[in-house]
Amino acid sequence: MKNPVTYLALILIISFPVSCSDREAIDELAALKEKAALEEQNMELVRQCLEELNSRNLSVIDEVIDANYKFHGPSNNPEPLLKEDLPAFIEQSLSGFPDLKYNIEFMTAAEDLVIARLVCTGTHQGNFMEIPATGNEIEISSTIIYRLADGKIIEEREDADWLGLMQQLGMELKPAE
Repeated sequence: MKNPVTYLALILIISFPVSCSDREAIDELAALKEKAALEEQNMELVRQCLEELNSRNLSVIDEVIDANYKFHGPSNNPEPLLKEDLPAFIEQSLSGFPDLKYNIEFMTAAEDLVIARLVCTGTHQGNFMEIPATGNEIEISSTIIYRLADGKIIEEREDADWLGLMQQLGMELKPAE
């Protein structure tokens, strides 16, 4: 096998699968990088939305919320709030808790979903859900799953500690008599 053509043929046969596998690995790495970049972009959008709400910039709703948005709170609620319902919902919360603040405890992303654990704090200084102001400081935790598409939030599914909030406002849970 001293023929240079034979050596060249062997080198090509041996290196072809390696180069194919390298191309596949490079393509796979590129796809993973693209997915990670999109997930990071989605988390940043949710983070910015919450920061704007903390600054009382309600115009963020028009900027980051999709026209077909649905809010399920609790997450299995079959009657979601729609985008047009959000300003009134937020205003109701802010009238009861003018210093309401959203604090991100944890956030992660998977494909088109962003999952966040939030702790909201505030002082009950106004009427909220027909409960007059108590002056009580509250802390309520929630887990929200955001679904995004094309740089907009299209759905939220929230599970929050509403019982804990009501107890912090002085409400009592009693069994039916």
